[in-house]
Amino acid sequence: NTYSEEPASASCAACPESSSGDGGSASAANCICHQGYGSAGTLCSLCAAGTVSANTANASKPCASCSAGSYKAGEGNGTCAECAVNTYSDAPASASCTACPENSNSSGAGGSNSASNCVCHARYGSARALCSLCAAGTYSANTANASMPCASCPAGTTTEEAGSTAISACYCKAGYASAGEEYIAGEECTACEEGSYKAESGPGSCTPCAPSLLSPAGANACTTCPDNTRYTETSEDAICACLPGYAGEGGQGEACVACPVGSYAPGNGSETCSLCAAGTTSALFATAATSCVDCPSNSVSRRGAVCECLPGYTIKSDDP
Repeated sequence: NTYSEEPASASCAACPESSSGDGGSASAANCICHQGYGSAGTLCSLCAAGTVSANTANASKPCASCSAGSYKAGEGNGTCAECAVNTYSDAPASASCTACPENSNSSGAGGSNSASNCVCHARYGSARALCSLCAAGTYSANTANASMPCASCPAGTTTEEAGSTAISACYCKAGYASAGEEYIAGEECTACEEGSYKAESGPGSCTPCAPSLLSPAGANACTTCPDNTRYTETSEDAICACLPGYAGEGGQGEACVACPVGSYAPGNGSETCSLCAAGTTSALFATAATSCVDCPSNSVSRRGAVCECLPGYTIKSDDP
């Protein structure tokens, strides 16, 4: 455990701390670092977590890093251990392994060196390094060795619930039907046309609405016309047209509102209310030009407005 490097030495020098050598050594290089230590210049340093001794019988070496996929937990003497199944280390000199993300496990044996080796469980898909339950309308598309984002069902189809594992779980949505009598997995479904519906998801065809009922494309039910409208068949389709005395955008549906005082709408499906001429007015819900009547004596109106008293006149009261 000593050495002398010069001839005619009066004494021998001690090997550096944490090293030892055979007798008669002529160089400090013959002092070999102990196990758990590595050379650092002329000294021997304790190997840190994630590193191990690499000394040989004849030479000291710097501490060596554990490779990715392995680890060493503590300082000093020890060996690199392979990461266990469902864990990984993605950098050299790791002191520990990281657990696979929730709802995933490592593909194959231990020793994984990347999070990409953690594959999402069935019913889950990858989403920003996490594994998320596939939502309704999607399904898990993972392979045996790789996580994939959840895949969307074909157009017009969905799944019964979240967490589906294959495209075969997709089927036609309510309001949509397949081209043939039976749905084929992977096939797109088409929206039911206006005036027809399909109440349930799954196989089946679209059913025409009953008379006086109507529906938009892709409907799961037929409906009656809303207030202020009536069912009307046109040359192209059936609509809920605004009643006489009502008007609205498109002349149909929820947009239909009563024509205000001083205006009228003469027929079904009016988009706007026509204005009474100046000097005339009408009641609410007026349905024809003849509904516009002259203002009473000593009063006047602007076009499409109520009658107002002339200056110096007030509305006559019936009170005694």
